[in-house]
Amino acid sequence: MKSVLVFSVVIIISITLGNSCISDRYTVINFENNSDKVIDTAIIHIQNYKLSLFNIDPHTNIKRQVPKDSIASNKHDIMIRVYLFDKDKSQFKGGFYYNDLSGLLSNNYTLTLDSSLNTIIR
Repeated sequence: MKSVLVFSVVIIISITLGNSCISDRYTVINFENNSDKVIDTAIIHIQNYKLSLFNIDPHTNIKRQVPKDSIASNKHDIMIRVYLFDKDKSQFKGGFYYNDLSGLLSNNYTLTLDSSLNTIIR
């Protein structure tokens, strides 16, 4: 019984440390389309890194992991730009996030297109 308890504790610690290592290596981009609009393309720039998402249905969430070492950091600020395009490839919305307080990436960012077609990045 004692060996089962020790084994369980080791497994829990391993999972916890493993999840911590993953969050240290990746930034998660969560795109929430809370509108009734179909988005043909979403282009997301995080510093120098470009992420493209295609054919996003209404009321859909998409998550992507981006390796932190693929994003150039100047150790001073973080800038995220978002461009949303409809089916005729015309840009209908954009968004901008800027943090001048540190050059550190967060473990996740959520980009939302709300029901009024406002873009929110947090």
